[in-house]
Amino acid sequence: NYGYFLRNGSTAFQADQTELILRMALTEFKKNEDWFGYYTTLCNLGKCECKLGRLKEADKNLEEAYDRLKTYGFHHLHIVLTNLGISKLLSGNGQEAEMYLNKSFLFSSNAMPKIYNQINLALVKLYQKRNTEAYDMLLSLKPEVDKFSFDRVKQKYYLNLSAAAYASNQESDSILGFLMISEQHPDRNSEKFTMERISLIRKNLTEKI
Repeated sequence: NYGYFLRNGSTAFQADQTELILRMALTEFKKNEDWFGYYTTLCNLGKCECKLGRLKEADKNLEEAYDRLKTYGFHHLHIVLTNLGISKLLSGNGQEAEMYLNKSFLFSSNAMPKIYNQINLALVKLYQKRNTEAYDMLLSLKPEVDKFSFDRVKQKYYLNLSAAAYASNQESDSILGFLMISEQHPDRNSEKFTMERISLIRKNLTEKI
């Protein structure tokens, strides 16, 4: 099915190009009356719109995708719920973000989505200035994260652990250690952002000392 080819291939592009490809996929799915394909793609579009900063559109599309995908069972719900949680967080609604992410955790069936979910929940706590809670939550994940051979988990984990450690006033040596590991695992989609965040935390840490 050409719609699935477009949807699955869209992840290889930048967000603005991804959006165009996903909209083409939506047209294909609608033409073929493949509504499961349509609403899973709408979920991906909502995530893309979050990256582009179009949060109202993202919320609308993600809420519609969640409402419709519920009729197909639980298998894909953790994905749309996670995207909804992130969208709500970016919109400044920490309470709703936490609600959706907690729901997502219930529908996550294996270790990797659960760890991503807990990282996102910790970010909500950081947004709410619950810095020590965020740090403790992230630190508790470290043994599981270190077991993963997938670099993507460490890319997401160690930078956020460093930020939470700094925000909760942990010891400088611990923070610097987390930053060193984060440097070894820069975000594959935005290595520049990773290095800028690391430099900023190091600079602020030096100024505090």
